[in-house]
Amino acid sequence: MEDTIHKQAVENEQLKNLELLSNTAMQFIEFPSDKNIYDFIGNQLREFTGKGSYVILSSTDTECRNLTIRAIIGMGKLSKNIADLIGQNPVGTTYNAKHENLDYLFDGKLHLYKEGLYGISLKTIPKTVSGTIEKLLNIKSIFSIGLVKSNDLFGTIVILLKENVSELKNNQLIEAFVKQASIAMQKRQAEEALKRNEAQLRQIIDVVPHFIFAKDRDGRFIMANKAVADGSATTLENIIGKTHPELLGASPEQYEAYLKDDREVIDTGKLKFIPEEDYTYPDGHTVILETTKIPFTSAGIPAILGVSVDITERKRAEEALRKSEEKYRLLADNSIDVIWTMDLKLVFTYASSSIKNILGYTVEEFIGTRLSQHANTKDFFYMARKALNAIKHYKRSEHVTFDTLMLHKDGTKIPVEITGKLLLNKEGLPIGIQGTTREITERIRAEEELRKHHEHLEDLVIARTADLESKNISLERLNKLFVDREFRIKELRDQVKELEEQIERMQNQ
Repeated sequence: MEDTIHKQAVENEQLKNLELLSNTAMQFIEFPSDKNIYDFIGNQLREFTGKGSYVILSSTDTECRNLTIRAIIGMGKLSKNIADLIGQNPVGTTYNAKHENLDYLFDGKLHLYKEGLYGISLKTIPKTVSGTIEKLLNIKSIFSIGLVKSNDLFGTIVILLKENVSELKNNQLIEAFVKQASIAMQKRQAEEALKRNEAQLRQIIDVVPHFIFAKDRDGRFIMANKAVADGSATTLENIIGKTHPELLGASPEQYEAYLKDDREVIDTGKLKFIPEEDYTYPDGHTVILETTKIPFTSAGIPAILGVSVDITERKRAEEALRKSEEKYRLLADNSIDVIWTMDLKLVFTYASSSIKNILGYTVEEFIGTRLSQHANTKDFFYMARKALNAIKHYKRSEHVTFDTLMLHKDGTKIPVEITGKLLLNKEGLPIGIQGTTREITERIRAEEELRKHHEHLEDLVIARTADLESKNISLERLNKLFVDREFRIKELRDQVKELEEQIERMQNQ
C-alpha cells in the first residue's frame, strides 16, 4: 500500500513537472522581445528551488572570454549591501573568464561548486569580501549550471542555497527547464544579433547618398534607405508598401520603365545594369541615375534589390570634357606644329595629326615609339639631356626651347625647334613631358640667305671704304699742292711789292 501511494505521488510529481515545463515552454515561445528574459528565467528557477535560495544569471560573449551578470533574484534589499561591499552594482558587472576553465558547464547538468563565492566570482571579489557576503547571505552551498545549446555556452546560472535549506530539490526539473531556457536564450541572442546587424545595416545604408531599395513585382517598396525616402519627400515608415505613383517624385513614364526593368529581373533571375535613367524629384528637377538591379527574395516573395547612383554631375563633367577635348583636338589637328606628350621613359603617348607633315608618320604609327627612334645618337643624347635636366629640376617647372635635328620616316634630317615642359601630378611630381615640335627648314634657309646678304653687304662696305680711303689720299695730296701754291703766290707778291717800293725810292732820289 505504501509503495502504491509513493508511486502515485511520484507520478503526480512527474505530471506536475511536465505541466510546469509545458507551461514554461509556451511562455518562452510567447515571451515578448522587449521583456527581460533573464529576470523571467531567474524567477521561474527560484520557484523550483524555493525561497531559501538566490539565483544569479550571467551571459557570455561569443568566445566565452567574459561573463556579465544580467539578473540577481531573491536578494531584495541585501543587494544594496553587496553593492556597497564590492563598490558597484553587481548587475551589469563583467568578469574576465579568459583564463577560467568553463568546460564543465557544457554538459547542461547541475554542479556543486566547492570553491565558494570567491571561486564562482572568478576570483575577482577578494576572499575577505567574498566571505563577508557569504555570511551576509547565510550561504550553505553553491550550484552552477550552463545555458548550453549545440555546444554553445550562452550563459551561466548560479544557485545559492541558504543554511536552512537541507538540499537542492527538483534537480531534473531544473535541468529540463534550463534546457528550455537555453533554447530560448539561443533564439533571443540570435534575434538580438539580427537586430544589431539590421541596425548596423540601417545605419550604413542610410549614410549612403545613393538610392538603395527593394521592390516586389508590383513595384511596391519592401525596403528603402533614407536617400530613397528623401527623394520622395516622405519618411522611411511611409514609403514601405507604396509604389512610385502613390508617392511624390518619378513621373508615370519613369515608373512604367522602372516596373518593366523590375519584372525583367524577377522573371529572368539575372542582374540588369541600366547605365542611364531619369528620375524626377518632387520639386521638379530631374537627375540621371545609373542603376543596378539583382534578383532578391523577401519572406519567400520574388523581388528585386537595387542601387541607383546619381551620375548627373558626372555626365555634365563628361560632356564638358568631351567638348573640351573636341576643342583641343580641333586646335591640335589644325596646328602646323606637332603637339605631343611622352612619358618619363621618352615614349610618345600622344601626337597631333601634323606629325605626318613634319616626320612622315601617321598618328597611329608614331604613338608608342621612342624618342631614340627619331634622331641619330648625337641629337638623341642632346635632347635626352635636356629632358633629364628638366626632370632633375622639376620644381622650377620651366619651359625649355632648343633647336635640333630629327629623322624623317625616310631618314632625312629635319631641322626642328622643340619646346617642352614637364607634366606634374596632384602631388607636384613629374609624370611625363608635353611639348610642340616645329619644322624650321624655311627659317634655317631664310637665316642662311640673311647671313649671305649680310656678308655681301659687309663686302660692299669694305670695298666702298677702301675706295673712299683712296680718294681721301688723293684729295689730301691736291689739297697740299693747293696750299703750297698759295704760299708760293703770296711769296711772289711780297717780292714784287718789295721791288716796286725799291724802284719808287730810286726815282724819288
